[in-house]
Amino acid sequence: MDRARLNMLIEREVHKLMSQIGEHVHDFVHVYVMRNKLELDRPTMLKVLEIVKLAIQDGFQSKIAFFNEGVDKSLEEFTLQESPLDGKKKGK
Repeated sequence: MDRARLNMLIEREVHKLMSQIGEHVHDFVHVYVMRNKLELDRPTMLKVLEIVKLAIQDGFQSKIAFFNEGVDKSLEEFTLQESPLDGKKKGK
């Protein structure tokens, strides 16, 4: 597997995680509001949850490059230390 493919797979899994978090937030808030009988009408709650979903998507789009930089740096350090062919540490 080449580095570009690995980066794409990591980004896809992070996107999947962010989507799952967004769904969880929606469900959690909905149940919490209903269970605790908060004075919030359904259309307003759904509108706020839609804004939260957009915020999560925007956060992903605006921060994924920083995440990728950190992962790239860590992967680079790892590959310099480990040889995938023989499993031995380089430089020892």
